[in-house]
Amino acid sequence: GVARDYRFKILAGPTSAADWMIVGQVHQTNETGYATLSAPLEWNLDGTSLKLEKRVDADQPPSGNPSPTEVYSFTPNRGQEYHVRIECTMGPSGDGSLVVDLDGVEVVNETSYAIGYYAAGYYPKFGLYREPADENQAVIFSDFTVTYDAVGTNELDNSGNIDESPWDSINGAVRTADA
Repeated sequence: GVARDYRFKILAGPTSAADWMIVGQVHQTNETGYATLSAPLEWNLDGTSLKLEKRVDADQPPSGNPSPTEVYSFTPNRGQEYHVRIECTMGPSGDGSLVVDLDGVEVVNETSYAIGYYAAGYYPKFGLYREPADENQAVIFSDFTVTYDAVGTNELDNSGNIDESPWDSINGAVRTADA
């Protein structure tokens, strides 16, 4: 599995009117012949509630874009920094796991867990992704670390090398979604 440790802060501003606004995700690599799918693990800011959602499809290739299932949610205070640690092993047939700590408190601990798709790899992706809305939103991400266990992490590039490039360009970055 892979552990991702980072901090984020949703800046002060209006409540999002968008039906969905993704504030970070673990995405799968796109495979030849597979449909483009939504991320199998994401934080979705739905109004004032921040929901950790998962998707799973054990078919190979996936049979469609599955609807998300809520794993955990809380109401973040805008302007407050949060420390998140996610340990995840994708396993669409029920052989995965997911452990999430929020500010040092374990809020999710699932083993023998169905999560993800059959894909060559997974990678972290941070930024704001949302449907069109009239208000501006901003999030600051910082202090990223990623820890890999032994071979077989699911977060490898097509050559079998650990792909840390998504982390290199975003440490301390402000991501915004303009109206």
